[in-house]
Amino acid sequence: MTNQGKKKIGYYVKRFCFILILLLLFAIGLIFIFNEPIKQYLVRSMTQEVIQQAPKDKDNKKKKNKPSFDFSDVKEVTLQDVAKERAHLKKNISSMNYLGIIDIPSVHINLPILEGVSNSVLSSGAGTMKPNQKMGTGNYALASHNMNDQTTLFSPLVNLQKGAKIYLKNSKHTYVYKAESIRYISPKDTQVIANHGEKEITLITCNTSGDQRLCIQGPLIATE
Repeated sequence: MTNQGKKKIGYYVKRFCFILILLLLFAIGLIFIFNEPIKQYLVRSMTQEVIQQAPKDKDNKKKKNKPSFDFSDVKEVTLQDVAKERAHLKKNISSMNYLGIIDIPSVHINLPILEGVSNSVLSSGAGTMKPNQKMGTGNYALASHNMNDQTTLFSPLVNLQKGAKIYLKNSKHTYVYKAESIRYISPKDTQVIANHGEKEITLITCNTSGDQRLCIQGPLIATE
């Protein structure tokens, strides 16, 4: 092969590598741009599928998963985490400890209530923060992730106003609460979920930076 031919091949190889690098950079850029929207879409699809297909009533009496209430295990979910949960959802959905639904019409929240605060639970709905909680009694505490989009999971709570109605629903009753306290607290302030001798609700989610928790509390005002 002549020197001119070798130079020509070298030119095309360099050009190919340059184009390949540009395509890789473009693909990485797209991943960064669409990372959050894809993650939020997957989570929203999971919450609705859990509501529709999770075992309820007598089918859910035999619990298959031991719920976790270890707050230290809770971490921010990545796209990889959510994609993994979504891929295994149909397999895992039958073993979820489904308790009912939380509905807050004023901020368009409609989520399944599941037992515990594992990342799997908090990626699929709202999780109970204490063992053996019962709707309409004590301090019913729920947590979920803030996905920073004001749409997914507990993200819309940043727009909740005092006086808003919060509905907890199971197969027998609807429990109506009214938001009276909206404030930010330290992640270490776990006393807010303790029972205080009142029938109330506590909703917890992270703020945008994750260094504080949005805490919403209010009394039970009706049982339907």
